[in-house]
Amino acid sequence: MAWSGLFVNVTAATEKKMMVVIPVTLLSIFLLLYLNFRRITETQIVMLSVPFALVVIPAIYALVKQWRLKRGLEG
Repeated sequence: MAWSGLFVNVTAATEKKMMVVIPVTLLSIFLLLYLNFRRITETQIVMLSVPFALVVIPAIYALVKQWRLKRGLEG
């Protein structure tokens, strides 16, 4: 079975938009951070820490929830 019609068109249009929007957004954030810090190294540290935070925060949440369930603190 092949998907066709509106779904395919919307998916293709969304992918094309995201290929432009995401890099422009990241460059804008980088520029704003650079204008704030006036140093490339500090700007790069902040930019590199964001993906780690996106992974670590949900992992910590899951561990705390598991610990609470084990202790019977959450129903």
